[in-house]
Amino acid sequence: MTSCNRIVLCGRISEITPLRYTPAGVSALDLVIAHDSEQWEAGFKRRAVCEVPLLAMAETAIQAARFKVGDVVGVEGFLARRGRQGMRLVLHVKRIELI
Repeated sequence: MTSCNRIVLCGRISEITPLRYTPAGVSALDLVIAHDSEQWEAGFKRRAVCEVPLLAMAETAIQAARFKVGDVVGVEGFLARRGRQGMRLVLHVKRIELI
């Protein structure tokens, strides 16, 4: 098993849910960020547009709960499935900040 799973992404918050708590009492927050940039690929500029679901937990969730739709943020985290049985990916946030 490899351990390289690190994502850094910037975007505008397009959705944010109210802060919630897991059955174990850990705070959790779901967000979506909209990313729009130009990237170089094979010698050509390419527009990269996507919406990425985020999951913030514990202190990171409490911090992110102060943000609002429209805020531009930078996030760092890792990709994992949403739930044990699911196949959809979510970016688990380890760090989030306004930019």
